[in-house]
Amino acid sequence: MSALQPIGFGFDKAWFLGEDKTLRFYVGTGEAVEVTERAVKNATTILVRPLLEPIASGAKVRFRPHGKNVAGVVATLSAAAAFGDTSLAVSALPGAVQTGFRGYAMEDITSWTLAWSLREGAYESAPALIAKATPSGSGINIFDGPNAIVDVAIADDDTVNSGTGALLLQPGTYQHALKRTNSGAETVLAFGPARLQLPSAR
Repeated sequence: MSALQPIGFGFDKAWFLGEDKTLRFYVGTGEAVEVTERAVKNATTILVRPLLEPIASGAKVRFRPHGKNVAGVVATLSAAAAFGDTSLAVSALPGAVQTGFRGYAMEDITSWTLAWSLREGAYESAPALIAKATPSGSGINIFDGPNAIVDVAIADDDTVNSGTGALLLQPGTYQHALKRTNSGAETVLAFGPARLQLPSAR
């Protein structure tokens, strides 16, 4: 699974050159589960497109708008769902999920190794302009392993020379990717455009 996750778009999400920035990722796994009809808070059933893979009873699925980096609503399955099923039996929803929301199963990622990069192009052949990795202290912190929440820390001097004030990157749109790097389990978890702006754009 890899989820589209733009960075730096929208007034409250802007990313400026020369600022310390923490990028939060809500990691999901498996095939997307798309909601076909709104389910209200405390509902115990979610209608979805036919499942592309089974989901175990007790599994947690995080639903959110497609392409939006928000915590969303976490549903806990109260019964197993099989391939092709079009509904999920869940414990009382803590919030409403809307038609078109997409959900991904959550795994405990405490033991995962991760890497994040920013490039001019979407392909590995493009050199990484910024690169971060686990363990904590190398730029990536697994903030909440059981709930699959990851923070990537971008320092001000990743984008601007702290001594001279010279720009290390130009304002514009780049491509980013968060990956799992455990041997035999490598996969892209999130990707998308990342827009960097000049501080004068504040």
